Amino acid sequence: MLDFFRFHLSSFVLELAFRGGSEIFAFSWQFWASTLGIVCGIVIIETIIAVLLWRRRPRGLWLAASFAIMIGLQVGAHAWHAWADANYDSRVTGITRHVPLYYGATAKRFMNKHGWVDQQKARDNQSAQGLAPSNQTGPLNYPIQPLQCSEPARKLNVLMIVIDGARWDMLDPRWMPNIYEFAQNNLTFEQHYSNGNATKPGIFTLFYSLPASYWDAFTASKKPPVTINRMQELGYQTKVLGSATLVSPAFDQNVFSSIKNLRLKTPGNHPWDRDRRITEDWLEFTEHELDPANPFFGFLFYAPPQPYGAGRLPCEIPALLGVR
Repeated sequence: MLDFFRFHLSSFVLELAFRGGSEIFAFSWQFWASTLGIVCGIVIIETIIAVLLWRRRPRGLWLAASFAIMIGLQVGAHAWHAWADANYDSRVTGITRHVPLYYGATAKRFMNKHGWVDQQKARDNQSAQGLAPSNQTGPLNYPIQPLQCSEPARKLNVLMIVIDGARWDMLDPRWMPNIYEFAQNNLTFEQHYSNGNATKPGIFTLFYSLPASYWDAFTASKKPPVTINRMQELGYQTKVLGSATLVSPAFDQNVFSSIKNLRLKTPGNHPWDRDRRITEDWLEFTEHELDPANPFFGFLFYAPPQPYGAGRLPCEIPALLGVR
């Protein structure tokens, strides 16, 4: 799958594969077996080389102690950062981006899985802990100028339905007949460009209209976009539902950081189960929770079309892409 997307092996790809897991990609057992074999092979080769070098040039105990201390400090620093990140403590995570060549470890899903931290509870309690997102700019100068706008006479409802990984040329009667038919009778914006071809930069620039290189700064400051801030000031009711987790990428710490009671994970064993669930939850919200007297902002984030085929694509798509 990573080869199909032509992604290089990087921290971003590893985060998607291991933290996002099956909610973002659908990997076969052959893929995992080959990956495990390659990793084990590399570890064995490096171990053999290390043993040979050690026997040839033995070092003193002081060298072993130095390495042990260095490794211990590294593990401690990364563990501290991972714990702070899982508990939404920006006092720690907010300074790591200023350290050159440092990429702090994160382990939200691991800690949540083993019961070490409750992500939902930690996020909901951050206000009581004094760590909630603030409208103060702090070190991040955003926005450069405050919004200058008056309250509209009529507050319109805003509903964003986003399909992850759907390219512009998929709006075709062969692949999306219902959406295509809907588009024929409504406005279609064909000159909109994203800052990247992945989920992280795409959603970030959709809300901030800024390059995705600002991701770390906004995540560390937990600064939401001015559009969401403005709608909240106008009394909009908000409902954000994602098929995949909202913690990887960490949209819960930037784009949706100001939204209370944000559901971080949608129950379901398969992408189509979670897609159906967020649709049902949205209908439930509009029928029983929504106050008709106030406008609403809704964001429905559906899974990519690819996982529905468990890693396989319709026979027509490889031909269109020139893939054999």
